[in-house]
Amino acid sequence: MILVLLFSSCSNKFSKIVKSKDFEYKHKMADKYYEAKNYNYAQQLYEDIFPFIKKRGKFSIVDVYLELALTHRILGFDHTGSKLVDVGRTESIAVAEKLFQ
Repeated sequence: MILVLLFSSCSNKFSKIVKSKDFEYKHKMADKYYEAKNYNYAQQLYEDIFPFIKKRGKFSIVDVYLELALTHRILGFDHTGSKLVDVGRTESIAVAEKLFQ
């Protein structure tokens, strides 16, 4: 019974965040969920950026962020110590495979 109430409470809180119209608040909460390794909730909140992207086809995400920065607050993420590889290039796939073995 207590577990069900606790789950319901967490779900209700997340639902309120999702319904919020405050984009900065939602982004802040997405960061908090991400830092807590709750990637499911974080991703759902980060997806709110997609409606702001008007470009179609192949495009640079940097250009999208620069355009959005004119009307929205864009924040960085310190990924010091992270293992990141651009696997959009064929030659990088082997590097990624070695990193994650």
